[in-house]
Amino acid sequence: MWYPKPFSRNQLLIALMVSSLLLLSGFMAWWLRRSFREQKQLLVAEASQPFFRSVMGLQDSLITQKVLRPMQAKGLGGSIRIMTMQPRRDSLFHPPQQAFFRHIERRTGTPPPVGRRPVFFGRGIPASLARIGPDSLRDSLKIKELSIRYQLELDTSALRIRYSVFRMTAPPPRHSDTLFTNAFQAGLPPDHFYVARIEDYVPLVLKRMVPQILFSVFLLGLTTVAFVLVFRSLRAQQKLTAMKNDFISNITHELKTPISTVSVAIEALSHFDALKDPERTREYLAISKTELNRLNLLVDKVLKTALFDQQRIAYHFETLPLVPLIQEVLDSLRVQFEKTEADVRFQHGTGAFSVSGDRVHLMNVLYNLLDNALKYSRSRPNICLSLTDMPHGIRLQVQDQGIGIEPEYQLQVFEKFFRVPTGDVHNVKGYGLGLSYVHQIITGHGGTIRLDSEPGRGSTFEITFPYHG
Repeated sequence: MWYPKPFSRNQLLIALMVSSLLLLSGFMAWWLRRSFREQKQLLVAEASQPFFRSVMGLQDSLITQKVLRPMQAKGLGGSIRIMTMQPRRDSLFHPPQQAFFRHIERRTGTPPPVGRRPVFFGRGIPASLARIGPDSLRDSLKIKELSIRYQLELDTSALRIRYSVFRMTAPPPRHSDTLFTNAFQAGLPPDHFYVARIEDYVPLVLKRMVPQILFSVFLLGLTTVAFVLVFRSLRAQQKLTAMKNDFISNITHELKTPISTVSVAIEALSHFDALKDPERTREYLAISKTELNRLNLLVDKVLKTALFDQQRIAYHFETLPLVPLIQEVLDSLRVQFEKTEADVRFQHGTGAFSVSGDRVHLMNVLYNLLDNALKYSRSRPNICLSLTDMPHGIRLQVQDQGIGIEPEYQLQVFEKFFRVPTGDVHNVKGYGLGLSYVHQIITGHGGTIRLDSEPGRGSTFEITFPYHG
């Protein structure tokens, strides 16, 4: 029976992060879409108010010209009420279908006869006004004049839009991709609807939404960066845990070796009458001393690493000539060089090559670099040290012709506990601490260290010290 493979912790975390980002993106899209609709409605309301004033102003002019003046000329008395449409004041977003009538009363100057009611001029032509002439009572607003008046109203309202004015027999549909102002009835009689179409409204609406868009992008970007940093931190912690496990495996093996060797030597001295043979006794004691020194160096290296973790390392700076310091280290390693048949060269000029540094730590740096050059050479190591005066400082190079390092690992070799994968963690003894220690010491001295390596051809560690004083 097939069982689904369970999710790993990283896969579950990635799934949760991606789901959260998708949900956040969906919410932001919904919020922005809603804001876009609201801004469209607000733009319609802002554009409709000056358009209404333009229509009513032109309508009043038309009534005065076509009705009131002819009535005065023909001596017709009475009053006229023109019923027109006006948007509701209680809401900016009510459609014109829910508008109410505004009564504009125009007086001709003579009172109406007693008992006569005012004549209402709505969608038809009243019989009492037929004497003016039916042709005079049928007219509409001029589109060009309405456009000019609307532009003046827009300038007064400080509203910058591109528009086109239309005369229609019915209001335009509300739900369409085209954006219109509210439609208003006007004319003689008011049988037509006048409306302005807002051109290229999308960039204008988006410009108004810039704060919302920027906030959405910022929030989504900030959340994404936070998730990425959390995931990278988790991966780094997992990687560090794996390195520490390898370190514990290696160091346990290394601790057992000197302990076992010393135990065997002591057992031989105790049970095989080795004390009666002074030569063998000295040999066993020398072996025990060597292994104990090795154990002491191992413990000291671990303690130094702990001090670096706590940032409690102390430097004792003094003026140090590098040539005698390097020569002293080479002399102390002469036995190891002879044992491995290493060819070691030290090249330097006649300069002082003096730096300000801690003697002990700089010697440890050299020990670590030379020890790596010996360990990672196949046979008869070839090592070259060189000192050079540079414009920006003193350059020390430690070059070998060993196995080299793959390019993808060259930046990681200075990380704590990192060891280049070889398939056998005990093939070359080490703890992943040496180069990390070297990097921290050189950085603490204000210098830099760089690695140039090619697999199969060797490695070159280049250290640059700032000039003393």
